[in-house]
Amino acid sequence: MSTSKNKKIESKNLKTNSQFLYYQQDQNNVSFRTDQNNNKKRTNSPPLFKNQDQENEKSKNKNQTNPETLLKSKSSKRRKEIKTDSTLPQTKKKKILKFFRIKKKKTSKKKIIRLYKQYKDKQSEGIEANGIKKFFRDLQIDLLNIGALIISWKLNAKVMGMYTKKEFVEGWFKLDCDSLEKMKRKYLQFREEIENDQQVYKQFYYWVFEYGKEEKRQTTMSKETAIVLWEILLRDKFKLFQNWVEFLKSEENKSSVITRDTWKVFWEFVCEINNGWDDYDTTSSWPLLFDRFYSYMKK
Repeated sequence: MSTSKNKKIESKNLKTNSQFLYYQQDQNNVSFRTDQNNNKKRTNSPPLFKNQDQENEKSKNKNQTNPETLLKSKSSKRRKEIKTDSTLPQTKKKKILKFFRIKKKKTSKKKIIRLYKQYKDKQSEGIEANGIKKFFRDLQIDLLNIGALIISWKLNAKVMGMYTKKEFVEGWFKLDCDSLEKMKRKYLQFREEIENDQQVYKQFYYWVFEYGKEEKRQTTMSKETAIVLWEILLRDKFKLFQNWVEFLKSEENKSSVITRDTWKVFWEFVCEINNGWDDYDTTSSWPLLFDRFYSYMKK
């Protein structure tokens, strides 16, 4: 009888406003405690997890005592540890998990579909020329800028100048974007990523060739298309870009297409000669087009 009475008293105490409830985890001891200080505010609240030095320092600051802030990065892991802790009574586990629960807003596929319908072509199942223009205008991205290519890359688009329903809806859903504002923020993240990481930019550069080909089965791209894409991608990165374009349009260049291998090796070529021709080795296995450009520049 006394045991039942003690449980009621403990349950009642848990609901009072003056108590501090926390879960303390040590290497060899796990305990659940309540502390009541005669309705006085506690100035130095104990850390949620004492074995974390970083959280120990943050707990000194009143602004950092919010459990949602402290557990944001590792909440899933901590909840799992609490669930599997056999030393805690089930009733106390539920209260701890409820106290530390962090809700995550889910991406709405319905919202993305509504956006898709705003831009899709009325006579076909896809976002085509007019819809593409309106979409990028709403995103405040210039179609002739690298931004349009970055978005298409992240949506894994297959054909230049259009998005299928699957590419648009599934692509943005995987990127956790269901509004134009989220899409704008995500684009800025992608832009910063490729500008600061040369390997990421290189992967993006390789993808652009596959995206820009007129026929997907081909291994070549028209010279005119390649020039347009190179201007978007490398104009500010290749010091001899204007000379390169002049050479491609000159009579000395008889090639009307750019092969996939030439496109890929051009990246290495730019990196090697960007600071001058001293490192360029004409006996190396460069494509013939680059040797002709070397001769063109040495005249």
